[in-house]
Amino acid sequence: MQQYLTIRAPITGTVLADGNLDLREGDLIEPNASQPTALMTIANLQQLVANVKIRQEDIQFVEAGKSVSFRSKQDKLDPYPAEVHAIGKEVTTDQETKKRVIPVQVIVDNPQGEDRLRPGGTGYAKIHSQDMFLYQRLGQELVRLLPARLFPSGNMNDKQNPSES
Repeated sequence: MQQYLTIRAPITGTVLADGNLDLREGDLIEPNASQPTALMTIANLQQLVANVKIRQEDIQFVEAGKSVSFRSKQDKLDPYPAEVHAIGKEVTTDQETKKRVIPVQVIVDNPQGEDRLRPGGTGYAKIHSQDMFLYQRLGQELVRLLPARLFPSGNMNDKQNPSES
């Protein structure tokens, strides 16, 4: 005897992974448990979240609500409109580049849930900030290129009292 069960999700979206319920035959599924059983993954493909790493020295140019152009790695030509949603509070070290970065959450608009942009993919984000004179930009890049020993220590963990110098 075959029975059918209607499963309702708490959000509107698209099923991302095949939920092979036959493999769960006989399993007890408790929706109100502290750790409910996940049957399948559902996402809103109209708006996706991109977790972007911003170099510590560039965070001054990033604000919530700023416009962003997002390009996926597989489709570099067509940018997707996006916006800075949240800026992380902690500086971490990026494992690939070994640079100090701050996580920034960007909401990417994906019109009609296009198949070209998918959860879990990677890409490039350009956050649009204020205009800057060329000499300001060159000065900023020069500071990045020169060895850190040429500049006074800027470590936030140093608790040196200026009157003790």
